[in-house]
Amino acid sequence: MAVRNGEEGSIELTLDIWHPQCWTLHVTEDTNADLLGHGLYSTNDTVHGLFTASAQSISEVDQTITDIQESALTDDVWTMGSQDGVEVPATTGTATRGFLVEWGVDTGENIIDSLVNHGFVPRRTYQMTSGREQWSVITTMDRHEAQEQLSDVSSETDADINIQRVTSNSRQPSGPSQLDVLSPRQREVFEYACQQGYYDWPRKVSATDLADDLGITKATVTEHLRKAESRLFTPFR
Repeated sequence: MAVRNGEEGSIELTLDIWHPQCWTLHVTEDTNADLLGHGLYSTNDTVHGLFTASAQSISEVDQTITDIQESALTDDVWTMGSQDGVEVPATTGTATRGFLVEWGVDTGENIIDSLVNHGFVPRRTYQMTSGREQWSVITTMDRHEAQEQLSDVSSETDADINIQRVTSNSRQPSGPSQLDVLSPRQREVFEYACQQGYYDWPRKVSATDLADDLGITKATVTEHLRKAESRLFTPFR
């Protein structure tokens, strides 16, 4: 098996998601608590998830867990004591409690299965607040293909998926400064494009906007950026 060490690059996407038949979203929409997901385990019939609930008081946390127990989309809930190493120590004004939840694969929807099937690998924990989920996922697809696959996920699950951020994980040139490989003019245009949000998702400015600001033609801007991207984002051999 080959180990690529990021030579072909990958991107990380921060996703804001709503999807129907999800108990976590129904609960957080109706309460003041937030949920943090630590992991899911699926079998043929059930899904088990490990979560932490947090709110301004322990009574709000307990009420949230009661709401989860009473949800038609869950089967069983087990709260975890501090001796189990799951409960997170409360900070000032914040109470937390860890718990396990079981629900049927046909009862409560698990959007992560669809994300994984379309080439997205979850990274870190995920958060549920005010009836929305925030996921960080990794993929080796380019941005255009990733957006197409997310559209397919939305269609399959009837979900609303917003891309909040896209970050490249491609290997970068080593040395005192990665931008040293650029000419002075390429570096000036590239840095300005970054500052103005040209590489944000979605883009905050167009190449035409950059050209107007810099007093050069759009063709010159795109040529400088094309050469800069080629030098910065293509691995050295």
